[in-house]
Amino acid sequence: MTDTSKDSTADHEYEKSILTAHAEGNIFNLSNAGNQLAPEALHGNHDLKTLRRSERIRQRRAQESEESRKERLQRDAARHRLHRLQESEQQTQERRRKGASRERQRREQETNEERHERQVEDASRARQRRGQETNEQRHERQVEDASRVRQRREQETNEQRYERQVEDASRARQQRQQETGEERRERQLKNASRERQRRQQETDEERRERQEKNASREKRRREQETDDEQLERQVKNAFRQRRRRQQSSSLYAAALRDEFPSESYHGRMDNICQHCNALHFKEECTSDRHDEFKQCCHYGSVQLPELLPYPDEIKTLLQGTDVESKHFRENIRSYNSALAFASMGAEIDLPQGFGPYCFRIHGQIYHRIGPLNPGPGQRAQFRQLYILDSSLALKERMGNAANENCNETTMSKLGDIMKRISPYAAAYKMMHEVEQEEIDRAKREKRAPPPLRMIFDINRGIHDRRLYNLPTANEVAAVFVGEDSEVPTYRHIAIHPRGQRWYPELEKTDQSRNRKRVSMLQFYSYRLAICPTFSAIQYGGKLFQQYIVDAYVKTEQNRLEFHRQNQKALRVELYQGLMDHLANEAETEGLRPGRVIILPSSFQGSPRAMQQNYQDATAIVR
Repeated sequence: MTDTSKDSTADHEYEKSILTAHAEGNIFNLSNAGNQLAPEALHGNHDLKTLRRSERIRQRRAQESEESRKERLQRDAARHRLHRLQESEQQTQERRRKGASRERQRREQETNEERHERQVEDASRARQRRGQETNEQRHERQVEDASRVRQRREQETNEQRYERQVEDASRARQQRQQETGEERRERQLKNASRERQRRQQETDEERRERQEKNASREKRRREQETDDEQLERQVKNAFRQRRRRQQSSSLYAAALRDEFPSESYHGRMDNICQHCNALHFKEECTSDRHDEFKQCCHYGSVQLPELLPYPDEIKTLLQGTDVESKHFRENIRSYNSALAFASMGAEIDLPQGFGPYCFRIHGQIYHRIGPLNPGPGQRAQFRQLYILDSSLALKERMGNAANENCNETTMSKLGDIMKRISPYAAAYKMMHEVEQEEIDRAKREKRAPPPLRMIFDINRGIHDRRLYNLPTANEVAAVFVGEDSEVPTYRHIAIHPRGQRWYPELEKTDQSRNRKRVSMLQFYSYRLAICPTFSAIQYGGKLFQQYIVDAYVKTEQNRLEFHRQNQKALRVELYQGLMDHLANEAETEGLRPGRVIILPSSFQGSPRAMQQNYQDATAIVR
């Protein structure tokens, strides 16, 4: 039986002897062996035996199967691993030095074709190895590679650094010439993202140093450029400036020529904001920020928490194509009114005709919120239905004439969902339970039941539980038992938690600017931005239009309140002549003048804004 381990060891030793013999030129010609001295003859005989053994090994390996070759390689690898584990640090360094020397000699002797073939094989092996490594291994490898590169660059001379930079620039130029348009765009986006992240993390001193280096490089580049290069650079800059100006003044030029475009196509909405993933058209992007937008998140300064997970049952109704889903979307405003906690009041004026649905109102929007229990002879409605049993609440909702087009099964399903997930339904239920407890306690003690108050969004820093003695509370409301004087005066009504609604103290993520709080307009712009993910607001259909109108009215009222409270900041004393005129007119008519609120021209829709727009229009068509 053949000892394969000894054969493989012998194979390794014989191949090593052959390589050594070839490298040192000690393979003798057999015809001249007799003319040599005895020691040299013995050495020649040894080389002859080595050649014969290596030939036998080559023949044996040529005849072995793929399975046998794989087993032999595995045995050799295991033996080498064991040998390397037993060697000392000095032996390891010596082995690596010899291996590097042999590899260097081999690479110096290889042809261009062999070098290219070796590089392709090395790249393939590295690709396979990297495809199998974990994230932790990848991070460890990148750290080690960066450390080796840093050490190598610290030890290189100026000449070596210049040669490396020239080779890197040459390779980068070749790669860019071979890449496609899509690969170029992807590379530019990655480079811009890395540069943006690097600039966000740098300090003021590092930013100033970077700007000085960039200015120095640009100055040297311009000093070294020829007249033709200077002319080409100036032409490119002028073309970019002209194109930017044409884009900003295209509407003005069209008005001057009295021309109307045949069509208006802005391309696909496939430009993604890097901060909030909102979709935009290409024209919405500014010239200096390619993947940042102002319309959605104000260049990343507005970051709101994600909305709570939407129930799958309602998501199916909003996206489904069956009869129940279509019926739900057709009567979605009726379902919303039946399940709302407060009633919405407005002068709704829907356009007549056969056009698409349009939600239009006149005047102001107001929301009514009443007591917990209905009055004598009145039916329970809105928030009063959430203290009833599910079957009774369904009966009351379906008995309302405004809900005659609603499906009873869908209404029951939505009512159960609201009771299950809404904290406000639990708050009204909690108040009803506290009321019953107080009534029962008053009967036992033979006294009148005390009044109850439910306050939404209790501020824990202001309302001390030891002072006000909150007997029952949940995450959005607390019920107070006692007289009016015992109820805290600082309160909010129906302020939603978890960032679902806007509130004045909502702050931006970027605190480096003057305005550190999120305005109501920025809040609704963020919520209404089109994103690839599911948005129940945008799937609302008719209810979506109602939501937008309600948001617009609230935003407009918020702006009016700002101008009312900041008349001094707007320098309205410049309009003192107008105020004197109004005072004189009121005195002549025998009237008592009220407080005059001046709306500047920056407020869209104000008389000064309309007059300014009129003057601009007349200047264009003049």
